[in-house]
Amino acid sequence: MKKINLFLGLSLLGTNQTWGMDPSSNLFDRPKASTKNQLISQKWVLAKILKGHEGAILSLAFDPKGKILASGGDNTVRLWDIHRLAEIAILRGHTEDCIKSLAFDSREQLASCSYDKTVRLWDIATTQEKAVLVGHENEVTAVTFCAESILASGDSDGIIRLWDMRTKESISILSAIENVHSIAWDKHRTVLASGVRNGIICFWDIRTGKPLLKIDTQSYMPPKSEKWLHTMTLNPSGSIVTSSTGDHAVTSWDSTNGKRLERFYVDRGDELLTHQVASMAFGSEHVLITGSRDKAVHLWDIRDNYLKPFSGERYYEQTLHGHKGWVNTVAFDANRKLIASGSTDKTICLWQPKDQESNHE
Repeated sequence: MKKINLFLGLSLLGTNQTWGMDPSSNLFDRPKASTKNQLISQKWVLAKILKGHEGAILSLAFDPKGKILASGGDNTVRLWDIHRLAEIAILRGHTEDCIKSLAFDSREQLASCSYDKTVRLWDIATTQEKAVLVGHENEVTAVTFCAESILASGDSDGIIRLWDMRTKESISILSAIENVHSIAWDKHRTVLASGVRNGIICFWDIRTGKPLLKIDTQSYMPPKSEKWLHTMTLNPSGSIVTSSTGDHAVTSWDSTNGKRLERFYVDRGDELLTHQVASMAFGSEHVLITGSRDKAVHLWDIRDNYLKPFSGERYYEQTLHGHKGWVNTVAFDANRKLIASGSTDKTICLWQPKDQESNHE
């Protein structure tokens, strides 16, 4: 691959595409977070179970307009009409069963990545494959759109590639050292966050390609726990990053300085050691949704201790039961106020507040 300086590569995309970046701005300036929290006080119920995949569901994503849910698990990506709660398309192209991550942009384009070492782009309107991005030398494990013209993907070799969506070429490589499990884009600060197997969460300045902040989640794990990170995500304002680690805990961190804020466990007592959190997504600024090996979806209220010093261990506020296998992936749609969860039982569960039950009957 022809190596291109990241700043030059971004400049080639057009002088008008700055994505709100002010060269004189502080990368860690962010909007103030809302203190309102309504999702956690509502009773969530199972609205629908979607079936069709022949293997475990490993990835889910809602489109920005809240009309389509994409799911990946076997070597297919399936599209579901959220209004009719029905399958509308099967996207075939990946050659390996493990489709680990999905991401929509705002132009009806879907990106998927797989253990077949590729990232594939799909036109949602036509349900046709638009392009195959080739360059990773190992399994591609995470994908996210950084802006309309930039896509980021991470692999099991610890490589993060940035792709120009106009030319479909790789324009820069960031080295995360170890297996990349998660990546997330903070649109407020134009910062890319990555979480890797060895427990390091890194924030990258995509203008320079250099790391801005590293959080070592291992430093807070008990001595005998498994020293790795399963997944991580950012809240809507980008002010908090949460991680799931080998000690079976969920931890929240201040993304501006790396300080630990709060620590949560999926269960109490002896069962704690079997309930790893595999996936997480924010439903609002202060509500975290997780899927775990206890076959359940959990909602966590992190509002009470928001951006305050570590205050002890807390437990989930609400549990959603419906799956018969591990919950591998969760996603939230703010438009229709829906939670989607995917499991090893080959099903997708859709959850909604009880007062919205009639909307999907």
